[in-house]
Amino acid sequence: MSPSLPRSRAHQWTLWFAVLGAAVLLLLPLRTRLDKAHVALTFLLVVLGGSSAAGQALGLSLAAAAFLAFNFFFLPPYNTLVITNPLDWLVLFVFLITGIVAARLLERQRREADIARRRAEEIDRLATLGAETLNAARAEDALDAIAAVIRDAMSTDQCEIFQRMGSGELRLAGRAPAPGGAGEGSGLLVYTVEHDEVAAERADGTLTLVGDAFAIARRGEPVASPLVDLRALSIPLRIRGRIVGALRLSAREPFALSEDQRRVLGALAY
Repeated sequence: MSPSLPRSRAHQWTLWFAVLGAAVLLLLPLRTRLDKAHVALTFLLVVLGGSSAAGQALGLSLAAAAFLAFNFFFLPPYNTLVITNPLDWLVLFVFLITGIVAARLLERQRREADIARRRAEEIDRLATLGAETLNAARAEDALDAIAAVIRDAMSTDQCEIFQRMGSGELRLAGRAPAPGGAGEGSGLLVYTVEHDEVAAERADGTLTLVGDAFAIARRGEPVASPLVDLRALSIPLRIRGRIVGALRLSAREPFALSEDQRRVLGALAY
């Protein structure tokens, strides 16, 4: 996690609680002339703004703080948490429930928008792959172009595509970047092809079998297998259940794959 994220979140919380305090100070001199609905709507706007800017946790916290401020400053007797009019309890709890529901609904919309954005990015990656394939003059050039797109999408240093020959050997068919490369298949690649299983090499040199994590990710289910601190990742390539090659991702520095990246790789493996 970037150090700037906690600072940004703390800034948002400070800002919106300051907005809530400013709303209280603005309404306080007018409290004897204001209707309860005016106060409730003003506070609700603050709750909605905080939820929209920084998420559900801030929205719920603002709703709780506004609930207390509403009671303390704007319901008689003033400057106490005592309520003499039973109907004021109804006003308070309706306000609190409305704030909570609004914060939760906004959070749901944020998540759905984020999912839609990520799906659009996945489609864009696959569309780019198709465009690179169609624009290439030769099959070899298409494989190099596809490897370059995959490397960029996965944020790794190198992507290699290996073809399985009739003898069972692996031949390097495409790679990005074009110069250099790992040459013919390594033991990790051979294991991937022979056992039809994704395998990862971690930064400490240990090997990890990922199993069906990419098939699960492709179906849209959450993947529990952690793919972090990697140096290399080997993925079998299939056509109608037959292994035809392997894809290898590698980097000089340890890298990790998000669930979205796994889903894209799961689609590419077919």
